[in-house]
Amino acid sequence: MRWFQPVILVSALSFSGCSLMFFPSTYTPEQKRSVYTSVQDEISYRIEQGELHYAQGYYAAAVEDFEKVNFYEGRAVIPLNRIKRIAEKAEERSRFYYDRGMKALESDKKQALIEFNRMMRSDPKYKDGRVYYERLKKEKEIILVLSSLEADLNEKLKKNLQSTSALKSFNQSLEALAQYDDSNPLVIKAQEVLANQRKIQLAKAIALFENQKYEEASERLVFIQQIYPNEPTAQRYLDQLAAKQEVQKRVKLARNALEQKEYRSAMKYASKVLEMESSNKEGQAILETATKKYEQTIPELIAKGIGYYKKQELQNALEVFQSILEVDSNNSTSIIYIKKIKRQLETIKSLK
Repeated sequence: MRWFQPVILVSALSFSGCSLMFFPSTYTPEQKRSVYTSVQDEISYRIEQGELHYAQGYYAAAVEDFEKVNFYEGRAVIPLNRIKRIAEKAEERSRFYYDRGMKALESDKKQALIEFNRMMRSDPKYKDGRVYYERLKKEKEIILVLSSLEADLNEKLKKNLQSTSALKSFNQSLEALAQYDDSNPLVIKAQEVLANQRKIQLAKAIALFENQKYEEASERLVFIQQIYPNEPTAQRYLDQLAAKQEVQKRVKLARNALEQKEYRSAMKYASKVLEMESSNKEGQAILETATKKYEQTIPELIAKGIGYYKKQELQNALEVFQSILEVDSNNSTSIIYIKKIKRQLETIKSLK
């Protein structure tokens, strides 16, 4: 838990919507900017922690984080009804795990410890759950279990965590101990290490992404999400990767259509590429080339459309002339024939 310095609190109120206080007159512009930055950093930190606590089931902590965000901002940045729902969920889950802990108390002390630990994640002050939890931790059987898990985690803390396999193993050891004892100093230390590794792993993934090594970036981002569920930055880059992969797929389809002289299809695929990524140079080039090639076929297409019309294959003729207008919207021959065909189709329909 980070402590909020009094000077930052003064600043938070000064910059918030409720603006109850002001900077002392002795503050220089540089000091004011520094304090303001600290406030914004604290707000961002509280939002991030609140979302993380919520995702992990620490509902009481999430409520505390979000309420502080609103306090520092002086307005309901986090909707009050959301905070209320989280508080209600904290009450509901605390009761659920408390009841399970009480039932397991006599028959399975390890499971009871897990349940009371889960209860405190939702609300550490729920009923007398903490009292039962602390009593259980003094049981010889529990002491042996925790000691073994602590030794395992402590050993992992000494190892290099740069490889994905080492980090995954480290996380498994952390979770094994945390399920019994969230407040264990080793758990807290390991969580700090894990948080630092999260930054390192994200930096590597982002570097791969920016160097256009998309497959490697995707693999690392997926791994990050396995270790850090609900990691927003990883998800954002994965969404960008998915979009880029879809663009690449459309570019390939456009390229193939152009090579096969299917100019209309090439134009459609290339147009879709540019809808998704307006600066895509290959998409722009394919669209320009395919459009020019298609324009060159217009006389031939007009003759084809007229041929369909003379044979009274009206629907085929209509499709040909409409395809011409997609490229040359002012083509007078196509406009005239489309009007003729539509009148004839309406007449045929009325006679049925």
